[in-house]
Amino acid sequence: MIASIHSGFTQDEAEMTIRVIKALENEYTTMLGHPTGRLLLIRDSYPINMRKVIEAAAANGKGLS
Repeated sequence: MIASIHSGFTQDEAEMTIRVIKALENEYTTMLGHPTGRLLLIRDSYPINMRKVIEAAAANGKGLS
């Protein structure tokens, strides 16, 4: 299953990072889709600690797309 953020873009960095890491720790998740949420020329990235997300993905054997 690919986990992706599609709402709640107003959360702060800590909340968003926890949310994404929780998804990566889910046994049914295989990959995190568009981890920054950025849409070119439309929407900036949501605040997230990518270092922690990448570490969590590696620790859980999950991919980032």
